[in-house]
Amino acid sequence: SAASDVYKRQVEETTKEMLAQLVDEDTELISLYYGQDVQEESAENFAQEIEDLYPDVDVDVHSGGQPIYYYVLSVE
Repeated sequence: SAASDVYKRQVEETTKEMLAQLVDEDTELISLYYGQDVQEESAENFAQEIEDLYPDVDVDVHSGGQPIYYYVLSVE
């Protein structure tokens, strides 16, 4: 639905704002675990956006399958 698409975009924007606070010059890897309510293609597209923002950082995408949370992140 259009409402859920808008909500997912808001979640992605908020996630990117959070990453901006977590990623620094020492960051080498961002692991993105997408939840049960996120399609793999959507997660891959979102990971590409993150890669575009942080070209010097590796971004890994994994199916976490977690309920409730769209994304769980690890920044190393």
